This record gives sequence, C-alpha cells and structure tokens, in this order.
Amino acid sequence: MRGESLIKVHRALISVSDKQGLVSFAKGLEELGVEIIATSGTAGELAAAGIRVRSVEEVFDSPELAGGRVKTLHPDLFAAILAPGSELGEDGGEHQKPLAPIDLVIVNFYPFAQVARSVTPSVSKEQELSEDAVEAIDIGGPAMARAAAKNWSRVAVLVEPAQYEPVLDELTNNNGALSRETRRNLAANVFRHCARYDREIGRWLAAEVVSLPASIGIGLTKVADLRYGENPHQRAALYVEGSDPDAGLAGYRQLAGVPLSYTNFLDLDAAHGIAMEYEEPACTIIKHCNPCGVGRGGSVAEAYERALATDPRSAFGGIIGLNRPVEPELASTIASRFYDLVFAPAFDREALDILKEKKRLRVMTSLSPGTSARTFDLRSIEGGVLVQEADRVSDDVTEWRVVTRRAPTDEELDALSFAWRVVRHVRSNAVVISNSVQTLGIGAGQMSRVEPVELAIKKAAFAGLNLVGAVMASDGFFPFPDSIEMAAAAQISAVVQPGGSRRDKEVIAAADEFGIAMVFTGVRHFKH
Repeated sequence: MRGESLIKVHRALISVSDKQGLVSFAKGLEELGVEIIATSGTAGELAAAGIRVRSVEEVFDSPELAGGRVKTLHPDLFAAILAPGSELGEDGGEHQKPLAPIDLVIVNFYPFAQVARSVTPSVSKEQELSEDAVEAIDIGGPAMARAAAKNWSRVAVLVEPAQYEPVLDELTNNNGALSRETRRNLAANVFRHCARYDREIGRWLAAEVVSLPASIGIGLTKVADLRYGENPHQRAALYVEGSDPDAGLAGYRQLAGVPLSYTNFLDLDAAHGIAMEYEEPACTIIKHCNPCGVGRGGSVAEAYERALATDPRSAFGGIIGLNRPVEPELASTIASRFYDLVFAPAFDREALDILKEKKRLRVMTSLSPGTSARTFDLRSIEGGVLVQEADRVSDDVTEWRVVTRRAPTDEELDALSFAWRVVRHVRSNAVVISNSVQTLGIGAGQMSRVEPVELAIKKAAFAGLNLVGAVMASDGFFPFPDSIEMAAAAQISAVVQPGGSRRDKEVIAAADEFGIAMVFTGVRHFKH
C-alpha cells in the first residue's frame, strides 16, 4: 500500500440513528487518538459509555433550530467536511476560521422505510400524509454523507454499522490512516445508499398517484453470492430491493442444510406464494416453479400427504412449502423421502433435529411470514425491461358467473375455488384438476390449451387417483370444445375458466351436452 495514498484520521463526526456497534467503534477511534464530535443524541450515548466526546453545538456554536429539524446544517460544519486540504481555507479563501477539518464522518439516516411502511398516503385528500413519516425524512444526514463522499480524496464516510469493523481494522493496521481505495469505495457506497433512501421517500409520496410511473428507480443491495445461476457457467447473486433486508425472500432464515442455489430461490418463491393462499393448513411441493401437488386438511401433515399423492414421482427432489409449524412426526415423514428444501413458518426443536440429519436438506423459515408485498413484476429483455403490476387481484367466488344450464353444487364450488387458487400459480398454458382438498392432476406449461388437460388426466391416472366428480380449472379460456370433451370422458363434473373466447358458445354447449357445470371468472391468470 503506497504511503502517499494514506490519509490519517484526526477528527471524526458522528451522527447516527442506529446505535448498533457504535460504542465499540468509537472506543476504537478514541484509542487511536481520534477526536470525536457528535450530535446531541449520539454524544449522550458515547458520554454515558465513558468516551470523550464534544457536541456539535459546542464546537460549531450551532444550537438546534426548528424544533430539532436543524441540527447539523451549519456552514462551518460543512466547511470542515468539504475543505479540500488539510486545513480550512487552504484553497486561498479570504474567510479562514480556526476550525480543524473533519477526516471521518459516521452517519446513518432516520429509518424512514420502517416508519412509513404501514402508512399509505393519499395525495388526493389534500396531502394527508403521516406526520411521523414526514419527520422521518432525514435532511442533515444525507447532506453530510454526500458532502463527505464528494471530498473522498481527503474524507472517509460510513453510513452502515456493518462498515465499522473493517474500517477500524484498517485504521488500526495503518496507524490511524485509511487508503485512497477504501475512501473511494466508501464514497461510492454513499451515493448508492442515498439513491435508495430517496427512492423509498419518492415512492411513498407518489403512492396511489400513478400505477406505472414515467421512470422507476431500483436500488438493489447484494446480500449473498450464489454458487451459480440456472447453469454452472452463469454467475448469480441474491439482491434485495431498498434498504430493508427483512423484506421478501431475503428475510427468510436458513436453519439447516447447504446454501440455497439460484433455482432454489425461484422455487421457494413459488412455494411461498401457493402455501400462503390458504388460511387452513396447506402444503405444496414445487419443481421448476410449478406445483407437483397442493393439499389442504385438518392438519399440515394431512395436507402434505394429499399434496404428495398428486404426483409422487415428480416430487422427488422438490421443494416443500407449508403454512403451519412442523412437528416431529411430519419431520420424520418428510425425511423419509428426498427433497431439496422444506419451508415452514416454524419448526419444533425435535422436528428440526430430525431434518438436520439430512445434511443437504435446506430448512427455511421466515423472519416476517405473510403474503407477498411485491408491487411490480420485472422481466429483462434485450435492450430493456418489461414492467407490469403484480397479479394480486383477489378472486371473489361471488362474482363468478354460471354460464351453463346446471349450476355447480356447493361442494363443486368449493373444489372449483380450490383449483382456481392453484392454477394462477402454474405456468401457462395451465390446467388443474382437483377435488375440494387436493390437486389430482396438474398440466403445466403446454403450448396448446388441450394439452394441459391431457397431461393432467394422464398424471392422475399414473398416480391412481379417481377423477369421477372432480373439477377442472384453466388459467385461460378454452378456444375449442375439445378440452371439455376430454374432461367429460374423464368424468369431470365442473369447470372454471376466465371465458372470453370467440367460441364460448360452442364450449358452453359442449358442457351442457355432458351435464358439466361451468363458471366464468372474467379474470385471466396467465403466468409466462
């Protein structure tokens, strides 16, 4: 490391909302002889820990103003950060002041996202915004961080507690100095961090104003490198959007097994989506983002057995998604077969010990279980990105329209609702055959509409499942009567589909001919 690239830290400014790791870091700075200046709340925390600290108000004769909104917005403070040389006024300016420059800035921002997450503003109601969320919009913190990052050739700036340990190690190893490379990398991180923070505020303020805005900013933070992508020659990593590591899949905690792969994360996302569709105990088994089977029951163990029964051959090496805690008996049953991963909201301690015996089995739980908060779906294409609203429309059975002479019975309607909630998660063209508690056959990802019907019936036959009186759901309309004729031959009694084909009358006539009850949802659930 070249000596001329090192800058010794003599003076540090600290103003943090998140006090995690602060005291040990500040003690390390003190041991290196660094003078510490801090804002009032931070100074109080450090002084209570026995650390020598001077307040911003004392050093810069800058009392807090506007009810505490103005704490650090003082020209002398910013001059101490932005001064290009080792002393203020070195650039030849007339108004030099006897204030030593600041070499290290440690700042993190008010936790806006956490405060605003549960608040949805309504701009149409005369800017009725949450006062707490508005007050959580940090001004001084980002301003100081940006100023320090601009002057990275002389000043280092930290905005995350995770940076404390490596920076303190470098300072200790270099007699209180930081390298040019470190300062530059820290500065680059600041501008990314500020961009994410501003995007969160902008999205919150613009909520419910425009569905697809003219521009979309995406701040992604890498949380893990993965072994590879879909294939070994493709590199891959897991990123989270925004600054909340507990949101979405990144908030899932691994309890056992080898690290997750790229495709494991895709399948886990699919498993979570289906399992959380149901209020009663439910289970799904996923392969290649499609369900091999879905079941519900009086217990999660019963739901698992029903999900497995749909297609036990395809379930080999799959991913299990459950919406209830796992007990030892179910854990033993799962461990008797080969799976890649099992997800549940919680695991009994004995159950976890049983699953841990399968050394490669990934065991996952969630830090914040629930339904997805995804707003948009994004897909990369050559030269651009396709964006659509996430398919979060609720399916209200009371809005379905009976189009055949025979209406479905209450039992058939319950089964149709179950099948329809599954088929929206299956790759198009998709058909699901089920009763009211389990899938009996799933046809996924076929190029015509009749082929998934054929495949679902074939899978049910292979698994030895009886289709007499079963129901069928299709994610898209039936363009010809052939699918209905095939369903009738399998003794399926009721069908749910979106409707909307130019040949709807022919399809309905076929259903009437075979005594099949049919309902139109008016909503399509393609999944490409």
